[in-house]
Amino acid sequence: AEANEKFGAASSNATVDLPKLLAQQGDVEKGLLIATNYCLACHKIADKGIDFGPGLSEIGDKLSKEGLFNAIINPSEDVESVTQLEESLMPKFPLSETELVDLVSYLETLRK
Repeated sequence: AEANEKFGAASSNATVDLPKLLAQQGDVEKGLLIATNYCLACHKIADKGIDFGPGLSEIGDKLSKEGLFNAIINPSEDVESVTQLEESLMPKFPLSETELVDLVSYLETLRK
């Protein structure tokens, strides 16, 4: 609820065309800015951010491009039952398709 207040509850990406997104290459620098503005509020990337959600420092090694899109668009889809939650605490961010592509392009660079 608090995250939805901060970042917005409504998702402008509710009906995304995943094959279209997968075919695009985004701007990594713009993706870094988006990650800084959204992801670091709950995730750590290297030594920046908050250690609340899963660390993203090597997320590019862990998830495919499609997996990254799915994790952002549908954060509750693959919630692990470690905390017995039925729904992710991560809100669905109101990002445009271009912003999603830029963000995923940046996250793909986060490797060992």
